[in-house]
Amino acid sequence: MANHNGDAPADDAGASEPSSPLSAPAWFEEIYNDLFRDLVKGVMALGGSIAEAEDAAEEAMLELLKRVNTGREVTNVRGWTRKAARRCFIRRRKRDRSLLQRLIAARPAVFDCRSQLDLICWEDKQWADQVLDHLSPTQRAVMERAAEGLSPAEIGELLGKTPANVRKNLQLARDRLKPLLSGASSPREEDTQ
Repeated sequence: MANHNGDAPADDAGASEPSSPLSAPAWFEEIYNDLFRDLVKGVMALGGSIAEAEDAAEEAMLELLKRVNTGREVTNVRGWTRKAARRCFIRRRKRDRSLLQRLIAARPAVFDCRSQLDLICWEDKQWADQVLDHLSPTQRAVMERAAEGLSPAEIGELLGKTPANVRKNLQLARDRLKPLLSGASSPREEDTQ
């Protein structure tokens, strides 16, 4: 059982030993259910997608379980898992970026796309990412979720903000992007000119 701080018990004399290296102690499910959503929100606030955030949260919880099952104590579970989720997300982003750089270096002029549509989607994503780089992390996260079709209330729930705060960040982001986009064109528009 976790205490109100989210701390794991240091040594429970009455707790039974795990049967395998990845067996979960009785208190783990409670902590997992308590922390998972907050971990996902934290990674999304760093700019991760929902899938990336869930992967990082799961990896952090798995690291916690491995650590506890090997007898290493975690005194502040909430803080430790938050930090672990951030590390997992950043490590995966660096690995993905490194892979992309190696692919580009290996075949600089040729992309192995199955269709022209894949290439167009990739170019549009790159262009959108470059435009969104001009926003603050909060504005970027809000704009990305809005582009996914989420309402301000849903975005607020995911990012831990009020709907009014989400709407204001959307307005500020649009105001910041208008001058950038007034003369700019997407990669597809450039190809047709």
